[in-house]
Amino acid sequence: MVQIDARVLGLVYAAVRLESSTERPVRDVTVAFESPAAADLFAVESGWADYVVCPLWFFADQPPAEPTPAGSTGEA
Repeated sequence: MVQIDARVLGLVYAAVRLESSTERPVRDVTVAFESPAAADLFAVESGWADYVVCPLWFFADQPPAEPTPAGSTGEA
C-alpha cells in the first residue's frame, strides 16, 4: 500500500458527528470539504452539537486517476 501525498493531490476533510453519550460513538460522517473551516461551517449550520473535523487519508495500491472536468464523460 502506498500513502498518497496530500500536498500533491490535495487534502479533503470530513465532519464527523458524534452521539451525545459518554461513549461518543460516531453517528455519521459527511465528506468531502476543501478545508477544515468548510467542514466546521457545515456542522454548525446543520445544528450538530458534538462533532469533530478531521482530514481524510486515502491509501491505495496505485495513485488515483486525474479528475475529469464537471459535465465531462472523461472520454475524448
